[in-house]
Amino acid sequence: MGKISIQTKLTQLEIANAMGVKQPQVSNWLNGKRLPTATNLIKLADILQLYPEELLQYLSEIQKQKAIKVLEDILMNKNSDDKTDNICSA
Repeated sequence: MGKISIQTKLTQLEIANAMGVKQPQVSNWLNGKRLPTATNLIKLADILQLYPEELLQYLSEIQKQKAIKVLEDILMNKNSDDKTDNICSA
């Protein structure tokens, strides 16, 4: 979400103040930890001068990338555990 915030030259705090919410809430949305409500999505899109659909697609992509990273980390740890198991059973 950094790109959109930078393009508008607004900080998360400025966005939060314009929306009447707290900065951590905006941070959670922009970092893919949570999705805003429909009302807040529309407000945020308006502030960022985007269509709500564009913003939702962007936020959903962030969440998707985070989920993929978590799954990759789980699989890498599982593979490391499997190698350790093989060494221990040799």
